[in-house]
This record gives sequence, structure tokens and C-alpha cells, in this order.
Amino acid sequence: MIIKEILGKSVQYLKDKGFETPRLDAEMLLGAATGLQRIDLYSRFERPLEDGEVTKMRSLLQRRSQGEPIAYILGEKEFYRKNFLVSPATLIPRPETELLVEHVLDCIEQAPESAEPLWILDLGIGTGCIAQSVLAEVPRAQAIGVEISEAALMIAKQNSERIGVGDRYHTVLGAAEMAVEAVSKILATAGPQAAFDFILANPPYVAVEDEVQTSVKKYEPHQALFSDQRGLSHLMAWSTTYAPLLSKGGTMMMEMGKDHGDFMKNHFVQIGIFAEVHILKDYAGWDRFIEGVRHG
Repeated sequence: MIIKEILGKSVQYLKDKGFETPRLDAEMLLGAATGLQRIDLYSRFERPLEDGEVTKMRSLLQRRSQGEPIAYILGEKEFYRKNFLVSPATLIPRPETELLVEHVLDCIEQAPESAEPLWILDLGIGTGCIAQSVLAEVPRAQAIGVEISEAALMIAKQNSERIGVGDRYHTVLGAAEMAVEAVSKILATAGPQAAFDFILANPPYVAVEDEVQTSVKKYEPHQALFSDQRGLSHLMAWSTTYAPLLSKGGTMMMEMGKDHGDFMKNHFVQIGIFAEVHILKDYAGWDRFIEGVRHG
């Protein structure tokens, strides 16, 4: 069997199963089975597959046919131009979360130039993609990541080494609400007056009673998805707990549910330390991020 033949059959198989992107899925799976880049599949259409490659491709297709996300099958996901390791212990990074990274980088670019270290706190890190993407672009930045899942924390540490920011990426294992002391100890190594320039989070914000895609509910970690109080519990607790650790003029930015905007804006105002509170939208125009800038 040659590449052209198995690719065509795989695309049709996934199309018959009702998948939205059958060709893209088939290309990525076949690339994993053969060790070829997607673009190379078409330049080597007539290349015969070895028996082991055919067997591997069939196994990958079977997993995909059951709804397992491509990222978990391949073990990685592209985010902000870099490939991050993923596992069933981590959420799969979403494109809309890249907007958070872009906004932080815009804020840094617009600020006065400085040689001083810039400190970032990332809560509920999962793969570590948020803070690590910023570190990769800002050499003077340091980050602390907090994660309750030991398995996810190990993935984040591997990613920090993988993209070359491990020496500036510090981690704390534990529930964010209980990790303030450990976080503060690491921050204190920067000096007694050190504070965070950015506090970032993509917390669990799906209401327990909400319907989610079957593949998300079946494969992604519920601990990283669902939150009590209509999905607001972690958003409220984390923002209240960590806002006092912001520097003057520092920014807290958290991803949230599309129906959380008005409530979270009021909550940030009630925290009482923000000079500005903004809601930012995602690619679809939904409320997606809540931002507070501390009084300078």
C-alpha cells in the first residue's frame, strides 16, 4: 500500500465517521505513523508503507474514530508557534488562549523599556503554555506556575525545558488557593519588595451543569474544566487570593466563560485594588477574558 492510497482511504473513513476535518486529521495521523511531515506526504505519494507503518496507522485511526482528540493521540499541540507536550492530565491548549499571550506581550511592548526582571504568576498551568510562551518572547521574564495535578506539572516542566525556558520557570505543586506561601517564598528571592507584574490564569470555569462536547467530557481532565457556583468558584477565589501580590500598575488577566463577563467585572471592582477593569473578547466575539490593572 502506498501513501496516496492509505491517505485517501483514511480521509474517507473519517469523513464517513462524521469528523469535521477528515483530511487534516488523516494527514496528521499518517505523518505520525510514517515519521513524515504533512507536506512531505504529497511529495512522496508513491512511497510504499512498511507493514509496521500500516499497523500503526490503523491503530491511530481506531483511536481517532472513538473520538480521542488528535492532540492526545500525537502527544503534542501547537500553541503560539511552538509545540507543547500534552497528556490526558492536561487540557489541550486552545487558539483563543493565545489572545491572552498576545495581550500580555502587547502590554510589555508598550511599557517603558527596563532591564529589571519581570515576574509572572500563572495559576492552573496545565501544559505551561501561557507563561512559557511569554518567557520565550521576553528574556528578562521569570515565571512561577502553580498546578494541583502532579502529572500535569511534570508535563509543564518538560515543556519548559523543551522550549528553552526551564531556568526561568519555577513551579509549585498544590491547589492555587493554598499555595500563596510557597509562591511568596519563590518571589522573595527577587527581593523583599518584589511583586508580580502579571498574574495570569486559565482556570476551570465550566459550570458543572453545563453541556460540553462529548470528546472534551470523555477525554479531558474534569478537574481542569469544571468549577462550582456556575463556573465562577475558581475565578473568584484565585483573583481574590492573588490580587494583593500584584505590583503597582500590574495586570491580572483570567480566561472565563462567555456568560461570566458582567459578574467578573463587578467582582474585580469589588476587590478594590484595580484602577481599570476590562472585558476582552475572543475570536468569536464572546466575552472571554477579565482584566484588572492595579492602581499605580
